[in-house]
Amino acid sequence: MNKQELNKMLPHGYRQKIADKLGVHRNTVRNCLSGKIDSPDMEIAVLEVIAELKDKRNDLINRIQS
Repeated sequence: MNKQELNKMLPHGYRQKIADKLGVHRNTVRNCLSGKIDSPDMEIAVLEVIAELKDKRNDLINRIQS
């Protein structure tokens, strides 16, 4: 999965949440996801946020279906 695909998976406002988590400006997150800078720590943070969102979504769907 490339950085542009990761960027598309993030809902509005989540770049700021990642920036807050890492203590950087949201433009730094944007630049990382656009490929202007390379930051393994930031990529890991993005993947963690996407995984959390996916888990939360699945949990809510399961609660509704049961």
